[in-house]
Amino acid sequence: MNASAAKVEPTPKVEAGPVAQTVPVAEAGPGAEAGRKIYMSFCVRCHGVNLAVSSPAFFDLRTFPRDDKERFVRSVSKGVRAMPAWGGIVQPTDIDALWSYVGSVNGWKADAANSGNSDVKAK
Repeated sequence: MNASAAKVEPTPKVEAGPVAQTVPVAEAGPGAEAGRKIYMSFCVRCHGVNLAVSSPAFFDLRTFPRDDKERFVRSVSKGVRAMPAWGGIVQPTDIDALWSYVGSVNGWKADAANSGNSDVKAK
């Protein structure tokens, strides 16, 4: 290997599922990187690494509709079915960062991942 060649980190691959990661988190912006850190702290236990869930008991975030940020905010804040409410633990800016991360893993373009009202409140 040429000593002057830059080391390139491979993009993590999702083992199975409808969508593979196509936008590296670092390229998706600082919101996605912050979202990745929050995801790894709170969400990975149930939703898996790179959103690849290992059980049908948990929602596969790779299938989350990119045009339904309001539902995402409500689900994270208030909880839904077996998912606990995180509204008392994560702030609205954290939820926005999580949304950016989900979009980056799903390959949504940055404008689509960040679209919608950033002040969407859980109803």
